[in-house]
Amino acid sequence: FQFRFDLEGSDLEPGEMKRLFSLAERRGCLKLIASSDGNGGSLPVRQDFQMYSGLVLEGTHMIHELGPGRRAWLHVVDGKVLINELELQTGDGIGFTDEKSVSFTAKEPSSMILFDLA
Repeated sequence: FQFRFDLEGSDLEPGEMKRLFSLAERRGCLKLIASSDGNGGSLPVRQDFQMYSGLVLEGTHMIHELGPGRRAWLHVVDGKVLINELELQTGDGIGFTDEKSVSFTAKEPSSMILFDLA
């Protein structure tokens, strides 16, 4: 899965604009891969968002807390996840507004991208 975003005005060197995170780093968790401050070795971006990548096994339940005024977008890269009564499959996405957290359960081995947005 590849994702591109605008780094206009960035002082990053071209080599810093692409960073690979191993399967082991993303397995069983939501690994921070891009953020406004480069926290935890994530790709630093000059925008107020955090981007997470996760690979989870069937039955894994994940919760991502959202700060006040934050929104989120969850994209299922591969697999199936259940959010409340809604089942999302490969290629599906869902937005969250006015929620305290994003919560989902993998219905099969799944990979996803979560955007935590201002």
